[in-house]
Amino acid sequence: KAAEKLTNKDLSCGFYHYLQSQISSHLEDYKKSFEEAVMARELGLPKEEILRDNDLQIVFCFQSLKEKLPIEEWEEFRSRYMAWVKRWNWRGPETPSWKSEVRNAADN
Repeated sequence: KAAEKLTNKDLSCGFYHYLQSQISSHLEDYKKSFEEAVMARELGLPKEEILRDNDLQIVFCFQSLKEKLPIEEWEEFRSRYMAWVKRWNWRGPETPSWKSEVRNAADN
């Protein structure tokens, strides 16, 4: 409830949406968690570590919803999800762009 109040007080704060996403995930509400994580990413987050954690949350929601949604809902969700993946220039549905960069940097 406290995180909801913060989000409602300042809808444009990405960090508050990030917190909402984390809470929703712990409550196993993966649709809401995904929506809040997308909002957080779009609004911006204060630190690179939080952005990366948020991206991992997005991937986790994708994987969780893949297992839980009926096939019709999954196809609709997957289509919307892939539009976000394209917008963010991710390498794939489970690979944020920074993840590949980190892996490549480690190889050098």
